[in-house]
Amino acid sequence: MSPFPPCNRKILVTLDFPPSRGGIQRYLDDIVRHTFTEYDLVIAPGPGDAADTTRHTCRIVRVPAFPRYIPDKLLLLPMAIRLFLELQRKGGGQTVVFAGNIFAALAVRLCALLTPVTWCCFTYGTELMITRQTSRLRTLLWRHLLKRAEHVYYLTAATRELLRTYLDPSTCIQMVPRIEIPAFTIHTLRSPDRQTLQILSVGRLVPHKGHATLVDAVALLDNVNLHCTIAGDGPDRLQLRQQIVRLDLKNKVTLYNDCDDEQLDHLYRSSDLFIFSSIDTLDAREGFGIVLLEAMARHCAIITSDCHAAKDIFSTEKPCAQFFWAADAQSLAHAIRTLADNQSLRTELVRNAFTLLRERYVW
Repeated sequence: MSPFPPCNRKILVTLDFPPSRGGIQRYLDDIVRHTFTEYDLVIAPGPGDAADTTRHTCRIVRVPAFPRYIPDKLLLLPMAIRLFLELQRKGGGQTVVFAGNIFAALAVRLCALLTPVTWCCFTYGTELMITRQTSRLRTLLWRHLLKRAEHVYYLTAATRELLRTYLDPSTCIQMVPRIEIPAFTIHTLRSPDRQTLQILSVGRLVPHKGHATLVDAVALLDNVNLHCTIAGDGPDRLQLRQQIVRLDLKNKVTLYNDCDDEQLDHLYRSSDLFIFSSIDTLDAREGFGIVLLEAMARHCAIITSDCHAAKDIFSTEKPCAQFFWAADAQSLAHAIRTLADNQSLRTELVRNAFTLLRERYVW
């Protein structure tokens, strides 16, 4: 049964879409590739690339920014205008508009002032928490937008609880991310007698991802022969680089940015352990953690913090990951040492996680 309202045409209005990279971009891109048809449409910031036509069946309309580096949120007005023009196009049947997040819902709401619109909205943890650090006006605006949506979609139970500030969460619909399992999924775990344990973490370099905790944990494992790769980019890059130098970890920790999908796939396949070190803070929370699904699909043994997103994903009787206390480097170092010394446990976690992936998180 489809989670979407019955319609003849779907239009996604979003500020987050490839070629820009991130968890939300990946989430929405996968939804479009697997549920949108040639009759549907995506309106997103530009410029586009060749992938628009090779990856998607539907049409992708790009709203360019002038100048080039104008903030995406300033594109909401031209996106609303473009949506209005698309809704005026002749064609029978019902059209449903989907806002990629609450900010994008502003563009849909502006369009609704001029023409009737049936619309839905995707929501995530951090954007629902942002009102804690801003004025009550933002909370009132978010509530106004969400209450006018036909459906509100959320990813995890933790996000569902945050929605209580704005509306009755029982009216919302969970739509978890899903991935495609790579055609080649055979991965042989390295035996303990291999020289170097390969550790990988993937995510944007921002405080709530907890990469600083991971670097501190590596510093505590001076008696473990390992190498840690952190793949991602963001405002914390310089700070992390300085931390690595200060702790004399240049030979043990590598920051790897601007890697494409093929390079990232290689990093997953060549890694023994995958670390998910996210922290739930007062103003930011992991929306889901698609990278966990990617690691599960490539048979990496997973070590994760006890953040809400990870606990939701691994809510099953069989152990699928080794947990540690978020923001606690000692706890993370202990978890790494435990799996480094216990290949049978790593194998058990990998098998259980792959079974869970196929049951819940595959298109």
